[in-house]
Amino acid sequence: MRKMMPVLAVLLALCGCSSAEKADEPVNTPEPVIETAPAETPVPEETAEPDWNELLGEKETYTELYQKIQESRAINPDIVGWVYFPSGLVSQPVLQGTDNAFYLRHDWTNMQPLDWGSIYMDFRNDLSAYDMNTILYGNYVYTSYSSDRTLVFTPLAQLRDEANYEANKYVTFVTDDEIRLCEVAHVFDCPTEYVEGGQIPARGFEFNEMYFTEEKLNELINNIKGIEFYHTGVEIVPGDRLFMMQTCVENHTEVRQINVCRELGRYPVPKE
Repeated sequence: MRKMMPVLAVLLALCGCSSAEKADEPVNTPEPVIETAPAETPVPEETAEPDWNELLGEKETYTELYQKIQESRAINPDIVGWVYFPSGLVSQPVLQGTDNAFYLRHDWTNMQPLDWGSIYMDFRNDLSAYDMNTILYGNYVYTSYSSDRTLVFTPLAQLRDEANYEANKYVTFVTDDEIRLCEVAHVFDCPTEYVEGGQIPARGFEFNEMYFTEEKLNELINNIKGIEFYHTGVEIVPGDRLFMMQTCVENHTEVRQINVCRELGRYPVPKE
């Protein structure tokens, strides 16, 4: 049975790793408090019919993904979409629970404990609310624990190498109604600070907020640029809608790998 997070101190789980030696417990960060109004992010308009092969891949693929979402939801109603790289790097269902801890260590197909868990969206995100920042979490599985390098968010480690960027720079988030096309802008290891009860992003690297003021967004992006693995040339500016994927780093529990993407457009799902 899933547990609700404490009302007086809502904690947000940052995902851990699955290793042969141990499976790290979730580390937590207090829910950030917005002190000033967030930067305005316009309500997205549905983009015209895309050039399927240029950025998104085959149109038929998305019809199949839509069908997979429906079939998966029949197994688990917590399914909210599918994360899919046209390159094939990742293709996995996305869950959303009542907290950021349950699906970290549970199999979405049977709700039973599973060390590497499932990929899930932050419980605060609302697909109908046009959030400024949508966050997905997923475990990285150590090679010593499993030889299957496709489990959950393990393949995202390939984006640490600039040589793999061009082939994998586009990612889509498919829901019941739309395809959200995003472009990877920054890949970096987020430093953390240890506090009572877990870890929090280091000051100036609070990536896991739903909204950012213009000042906070600029501070975050400038700080990321100082430590990212390479420069993609993709610029994030106030008004952009963000899509972030978080996983952990093998043998480095003091950081988390963050893949920061900016949304390029939204397209209708070809359901048939």
